[in-house]
Amino acid sequence: MRFGFFGTAVMAASFAASTIAGTSTSQARVQVTVDLTTQQMHVTSSTGNYTWKISSGRGRYHTPLGNYRPTVMRRMHYSRKYNNSPMPYSIFFRGGYAIHGTNYVSQLGRPASHGCVRLATANAATLYQMVRREGARIKIVGSRAKFYAKYYAERRKLAAERRAKRKLARAKRLELRRAKWAEAKRKKLLRKKLYRVKLAALKKQKKHKRKIYTKRSKSKKYYAKRYKKKRYAKNDRSNRRAASRNRSVPLAYAPLRRTRSTFDFFRNPNNI
Repeated sequence: MRFGFFGTAVMAASFAASTIAGTSTSQARVQVTVDLTTQQMHVTSSTGNYTWKISSGRGRYHTPLGNYRPTVMRRMHYSRKYNNSPMPYSIFFRGGYAIHGTNYVSQLGRPASHGCVRLATANAATLYQMVRREGARIKIVGSRAKFYAKYYAERRKLAAERRAKRKLARAKRLELRRAKWAEAKRKKLLRKKLYRVKLAALKKQKKHKRKIYTKRSKSKKYYAKRYKKKRYAKNDRSNRRAASRNRSVPLAYAPLRRTRSTFDFFRNPNNI
């Protein structure tokens, strides 16, 4: 974050008043190298070496290149220029440009700031303590254009890989769907075939049963009818004979004499 000339002068005065003994420029033992091409910070100190992700200036906000030394250090600073944004563990190295912590950890590794060098808050606290004890030399190198060239190339490569994966997954889904369609079609045809076979067998069975049933039913009815006819004929003949013997019945109402037929001849041929 950047602030005006008056603010810079005030902070420089306060830093001069609160300078810790033994941290002169000749005794600086912390080497801070900020690489804008890789968006990383390499720190070399007596306690060890560190490599952290950073976020430099984006768009029209450029992070200045060159060699610097800390000018003002503040444990918590609020930017009056950018909506009073918090800047924990700020190490100012040129005017309003500083190395400070941020809560936007997801944006680390690519340009996202207004010109400052952002770090994770825990890493910024570690760097702040080291610089406060030992002093530091800050070197900013690299180019944001190179980062974007590499970044976009990697993004294009990643996008191509993702497209290939999506295409492969789509092909697999289509193949699986076609296999399901083929299996469903095969099952449908099999069901149709089994249905036709079962229907033919059922028709045959029903046809066979119907023949047997109708033949038996007809024969039963036939014999029942024949028995009834025989019985009725016998009663009818007896009634006619009785009526013919009864002289009290008028002749107009007397039954007619039954003529002989072939059936009577074969039944009793001796009565002819």
